[in-house]
Amino acid sequence: MHSCLRVAEIQQRIFGDFAGMEMSRAGAATLAALAVTCRTFSDQALDELWRDQLNLAQLVRCMPDEMVHIVPFGHAHQSGIGETTEGDFCRCHGRYQLYFRRPPNARDLDRFNFYSRRVRAFGVCSRDIGCTLSNWEVDPTVIYSLTSLASSHNPLFPRLRTLEWDHPKPDAFLYLSTFISPHLTSLRIDFPCLQRKQFVGVLATIAMKCRNLVELDFKNTHYATDVQGDQFVRFLSVLCLDRLERITIHTDHLKMDKIFSLLAPLDRVRSLELRDTAEWFGDDEAEGKLTANSRRFFVPSTPAFTNLEFLHLHVHHLEPCVPLLENLHGSKLQSVSITYSAWVSPLVLHQCIDAISTRCTFALSELCLSQAEPFFPEEASDHHSFDGSVLRGLLPFPFIRKLQVDICSPVDLDNELLKDMAGAWPYLEELFVGANEELSNRSRVTLPGLIPFISRCRLLSTIGLPIDARVTEPLSRLHPVGLANDYITSISFGNSPIGNPNAVGPFLMTLFPRLRCIHAVDLDQEDSGGHVTGDGGPAIGWSAVSQMFMWLSIARREIESSMGRSVG
Repeated sequence: MHSCLRVAEIQQRIFGDFAGMEMSRAGAATLAALAVTCRTFSDQALDELWRDQLNLAQLVRCMPDEMVHIVPFGHAHQSGIGETTEGDFCRCHGRYQLYFRRPPNARDLDRFNFYSRRVRAFGVCSRDIGCTLSNWEVDPTVIYSLTSLASSHNPLFPRLRTLEWDHPKPDAFLYLSTFISPHLTSLRIDFPCLQRKQFVGVLATIAMKCRNLVELDFKNTHYATDVQGDQFVRFLSVLCLDRLERITIHTDHLKMDKIFSLLAPLDRVRSLELRDTAEWFGDDEAEGKLTANSRRFFVPSTPAFTNLEFLHLHVHHLEPCVPLLENLHGSKLQSVSITYSAWVSPLVLHQCIDAISTRCTFALSELCLSQAEPFFPEEASDHHSFDGSVLRGLLPFPFIRKLQVDICSPVDLDNELLKDMAGAWPYLEELFVGANEELSNRSRVTLPGLIPFISRCRLLSTIGLPIDARVTEPLSRLHPVGLANDYITSISFGNSPIGNPNAVGPFLMTLFPRLRCIHAVDLDQEDSGGHVTGDGGPAIGWSAVSQMFMWLSIARREIESSMGRSVG
């Protein structure tokens, strides 16, 4: 054997290619074969083979056969009575449950401990999720039997670094504290429906044991109504946060102001995601409370989050985010994403973008402001349009790759602004500003206004803009010869008026030769006659343009197919 293969780093690089949470059968078989090939490979191959475990099933199956009882999923369990037949396994569709025939003793755990010390990442998934990743489900009684033998000096997974718990059964969740160790660096929990006392007890255990956390991810997607923001605030106040770099919290009644006051001084946090789920669960009463609480404004005494790179907020009202953004220390901020559910006036949107443009520096590359569910109240009228000129505050950021302003207010843009945006953002890949089919069109952008993006933003792959496609001059004279974008296959124009489709279609074909789909309507034209003439005649408006591209796409496929047959 070559001496290079004896180097641990090289072995880890080679064996690591076969490992992973969703490791294939071939990869697992290869690592198992390497483990029994020679002693030089054994430890490293076994470490990679057992590094990531979705549940306890594989480890439990390593215990003595007389201890483990396998039952087809859904069958009643009678410990130690009878055996399962081949027909039973066929009827259970390949899914099985594992039980213990008797409580295990220390000697029964010898093989279990030999492999468990190699586990670095462990996840307990719900039954619905687990069935797609593993055909084996461990009964909670097995977890209880194993945890009863574990202790702080002899944990089940002594070298565990990542723990992910997503199980809706409260009885299984109560054993979570057994898997928590001081060595954990990443903790991801989706809380089941627990009583408040149980929930607070688990949080206290985490706060006491976890002193080296780098990533913290708390979610509440199982409708655990007792798990709310006030408990998280108390938990964060006693948790050791000095090493945290990534924080994600999804829960009801999130106390945004208090959580920010606790997290703002942390100078290591690089990624922060906060989501208040009260209105997402359709809790009308909670939504009313949230409306009152969410208007608290928090202003830190010093710039917050000095090393923050990614900020993602999911809130009900956008107003409380403005003072938070105004006090960010955005020297390293690369991505800002804010999703809100309540309609806000364009003035608040202006304040939000102004705060970002004044607090961030050249590192900013992504900005997304969007409303979760389209809602068009009476306030969203022509008198409350979004002034696109506020986007000029973002022109000094040369590395912007994505700009999304998906709001429920008409957007006022013009060709001069688009020309300046194209010149300022040469790396732009995605642009979506106000292309909504339900809103009135206040845009003054015409078709020639798209040309600067073709000539200067060579990586552009997504466009969504309201335009005025009523052609008043020959477009062929305005289009530079040989200039086209080969990346864009779909365009959104929202509610945009259109004049002559026979002029608009060929112009877009020359700019975007690979265009396949256009999402656009002309509401004024629909009110007067719709997309198709009443007698079933030819399509009009944007439908006619879309029909051109449909036939062009069919023709291209036919040409490519005939060329392939001729070459063959």
